[in-house]
Amino acid sequence: MSESLPSGRPPELLEQHLGRRSFLTATLAAGLVLAAPKSLVTARAAAGDVTLQADGLKVVASTGGRISVYDGSDVLLWYGSKFQTKDTEAGVQLTVSGTPTLVQVDGEPAIRMDYTMPAAAVGQQVHALIVVGTKRAHVEWHVSGPSTLIPDGFMFSRAPQGATSASTFIPLTRWVRDAGGGVPYEEAVGAAYATS
Repeated sequence: MSESLPSGRPPELLEQHLGRRSFLTATLAAGLVLAAPKSLVTARAAAGDVTLQADGLKVVASTGGRISVYDGSDVLLWYGSKFQTKDTEAGVQLTVSGTPTLVQVDGEPAIRMDYTMPAAAVGQQVHALIVVGTKRAHVEWHVSGPSTLIPDGFMFSRAPQGATSASTFIPLTRWVRDAGGGVPYEEAVGAAYATS
């Protein structure tokens, strides 16, 4: 799908005439204008499962740690159940279970999945927060523990269903400026994977 920015020119032509920062600002502004209206989110908790549903998407978190995402036609898109931590002393550790609960995030229903870590993962705690909106889900993992944890070793098992292409790695960065001034630069803050 190709979209034009407000100028009517395709993005690749617009980029030639604007600086990178102006192009990104214009692209973000166009995305805000085209954003889908806010969807009503429904939530329910029964028999160990917690479900969030919005227009075109449903997320089910189950006892044991499984998180499943379905489209608006109830077709499974992906699921995952294990979170991995890495520690210089305890090594690689996998969650052994999880307990979902219905919570509120900024006044909206959300799911909190509290994972159970094995005994060898002394002091490590992991939980996920899941929120949904129109045709989208946002899953965020929070990890705490000793200073020996290695963030580059954190992973979540996921199994996309019916994907038409391999997952694409997307580095997540933020612009930062040194306290003393100078030219802003990008700093890595994580990674995302897109699957279609």
